Amino acid sequence: MERDRPAPQAFETGSAEQVRKERAGMEQAASRELVSIHGSHRGVLLVEFLMGAAIEGLSMAAFVRLAARQRAAEAVQREQQLALSQRDFAAFQAAISQPFAPNPALQEALEQARTRVSRA
Repeated sequence: MERDRPAPQAFETGSAEQVRKERAGMEQAASRELVSIHGSHRGVLLVEFLMGAAIEGLSMAAFVRLAARQRAAEAVQREQQLALSQRDFAAFQAAISQPFAPNPALQEALEQARTRVSRA
């Protein structure tokens, strides 16, 4: 049920036909609940996507893929970051600033390695 409406020209890159196809694709995805666009927000979201794509010089599909990739990278980075409280950071810093002293088990393993391994 695509309504006949003029394709906005002020901010889109690409042809009017491309804009119509991308708008129709977004509306179809919304109607199939592949993306969540509700009521009056549908037009606003489409305009934001089209404007963002035009500013970046991309098709809307490329713009959405790029946005999804950036969001995924941010999620992975957040998951991989380690956040310490000031107390924990102070304890970590104190631990790594001390000279290394092997515990008895490590000392024994090092001694065994020295006696079993010959150097050429």
